[in-house]
Amino acid sequence: MIKASHLSIFALLVALVLAVPLSAHEGHQKNMSDEEMIMMEAGPTDVGDMDAADHAASPGANPSVADPAQAMTPAQVMQQRIEENRLSSLGDLISRLHPAVVHFPIALLLLAGIAEVAMKWSPSVGLQTIVRLLVAFGTIGAIIAVLFGWFAGGWRLVDQSANLAIHRWNGTAIAVLGIAAWTLAVRDGGRTRLRIFLAIIAAAILVQGYYGGEMARGPNHLGVM
Repeated sequence: MIKASHLSIFALLVALVLAVPLSAHEGHQKNMSDEEMIMMEAGPTDVGDMDAADHAASPGANPSVADPAQAMTPAQVMQQRIEENRLSSLGDLISRLHPAVVHFPIALLLLAGIAEVAMKWSPSVGLQTIVRLLVAFGTIGAIIAVLFGWFAGGWRLVDQSANLAIHRWNGTAIAVLGIAAWTLAVRDGGRTRLRIFLAIIAAAILVQGYYGGEMARGPNHLGVM
């Protein structure tokens, strides 16, 4: 019978084999800072407006010359966006699937923590097997999500974006902690240590969600600052 530790090692080896520098999100691939990402995501229309204003203010400018971006119809803008969003490689596809796959490990690992709490208060419930399965599949999902996330963020160890750096390494840590928790769950021993790992994972998931939201929705996306 294949042990969980062997499966963990195999999953990590697969991740390393697939760790080739394929394309990722344009801004992340260029290793932009958070401020540069905001400027990029402002869109070409805003940049075009600023360029047009500078052009109009410059000596000898011809006010009758219209900005090409402003002259585009909504249908043309839509077609331009479609063309810009076309897949360029397998790595590009994997990076775009990252937001879709992260939900499964989040749900499974949090449910494993909830099941452990239930076992703490009612030991007779007998949820050991369920916890083992939740941790196993949650860890596998976390490894896949981390792999896809590295494709999305670019294959490097240092990021100019603080949000991306925290999101990258916190997510990687969740997968590593999940492997440790999986090993403890399979051994059916050391439940105190397992619960500590699951509590740390739950806290890390909250951090991960926050910084993922910062990148997707912009700074202070929760409005708490």
